[in-house]
Amino acid sequence: MCDYLACPSDLSVAIFFFMLFGIASLMIYWKNRRVLVSLFVFSFLSNIVLYEIIDYRFSVIYGGAWIFKFTRFIWPWLNLVLLILLITNFIKNKYAKAKNQ
Repeated sequence: MCDYLACPSDLSVAIFFFMLFGIASLMIYWKNRRVLVSLFVFSFLSNIVLYEIIDYRFSVIYGGAWIFKFTRFIWPWLNLVLLILLITNFIKNKYAKAKNQ
């Protein structure tokens, strides 16, 4: 088993995924011009990566337990709120287009 101080590869993998997700969300924004969709994609995928990488020992070593608590308890609720906003925005736009036709 690898200790986090001896394995910085977890951090480099997380940074790689954040850069990949950032590029993916920018491509979604440039293609569709939907800020909410690109923000949700970046937030959801980043939360999955941090949820898997950060455990309590990692957060104590690298900078406080608030990262662990935020990733485990607050960020999923923020993603849920973003998903609800996406769904309501989609439904609102769908019925607005249906009324105009």
